Amino acid sequence: MGTAHEAFREFQYPTPPSGRPGGAQAVFHHEWKTEEAKEKLKRTVEAYRQFEQGQMPAGPGADALLASFRAVEKELADHEPGPAKVVTDRQIELLLKKKASVLHLAAANYCWFEDPAKALCLKLAGTRSAAAPLTGLCDSSRCPQATHHLVHGSVWQTTADNGVVLLASPRIPPAEKARLRAEHERSMRILERSIRQPERPNDMALSHQQRNQIERRIRAAIDRLLAGQISPGGACDVKTLAREAGISRASLYRTWGHLKVELEKRRAAAWAAGQQPDPREARIARLRDLNQRLTGKLARTHTELTQLKERDQLLLSVLAAKDDEVQRLCRELSTFASVPDQGQGDDAQGVVPLYRP
Repeated sequence: MGTAHEAFREFQYPTPPSGRPGGAQAVFHHEWKTEEAKEKLKRTVEAYRQFEQGQMPAGPGADALLASFRAVEKELADHEPGPAKVVTDRQIELLLKKKASVLHLAAANYCWFEDPAKALCLKLAGTRSAAAPLTGLCDSSRCPQATHHLVHGSVWQTTADNGVVLLASPRIPPAEKARLRAEHERSMRILERSIRQPERPNDMALSHQQRNQIERRIRAAIDRLLAGQISPGGACDVKTLAREAGISRASLYRTWGHLKVELEKRRAAAWAAGQQPDPREARIARLRDLNQRLTGKLARTHTELTQLKERDQLLLSVLAAKDDEVQRLCRELSTFASVPDQGQGDDAQGVVPLYRP
């Protein structure tokens, strides 16, 4: 019975010679891979957005990841959008697609598996080549391709809380407590680096004079943008503000967030007062209004054309009916003219028959 059942299952889901699943298993495998790629790209973009807002990743692989993010930021900064084109999430996804393809998601960290030779898990397992990391041997506090982010904070916080409880228990042997103490210290280090210290040391090391100088430069850039003095390819937005002030967008979000908020408030006040400091936005508004008027005019023209077509069909129907009636009357008259009237005598000889084409 079992042999027949296995034969039936093999018939339903044949396995190709290559070893890959076939049939319904292949469909499920493809759908799973597609959804996994979407989730990886989503998590990578999320990490980049946190980088823009000043929340830096932690872990041994943070420097390599930040280098990739800064390269994307530079690529977007060098890109000059057209009059009606802005940087969208789709462009960021395209720039991060290659980086997302090497991401492996774990409960407590992200593994950017770019170089198997650098993977600590493979070294511990005694192998140098593999298509994926060995998650069971992962030590994200030492692996040069592992990073920690905000999404992992709850996992490490739970580990740290459990460590406190276990270390306070008198039932734990001293040797086990030494191991638990090392794990607890590691969890606390990761929490401090990834959650409680989001700013980079370079920004915190600025002197008071340097901070005042940069703040004056940013405020001057805000005044120029709101006055309409915008360089070609720019706009009255945060990206152009960072470029005009000579700082990165990540630094603007991270260190000078109050000036970013000030730009947004003053820009909103100008819009409420009927002003448009950004000539590109004013042009877009004019084009949008023109498009609405042309669309309305086109709709009215279409309605009038439809009415004229209906009237034309009605007139054609009336003309056809009149033509039928004229043809009928002509036939009646021709019939009447072809019948001689015996009772009229000489008067019938003076009747002229109608012309029939």
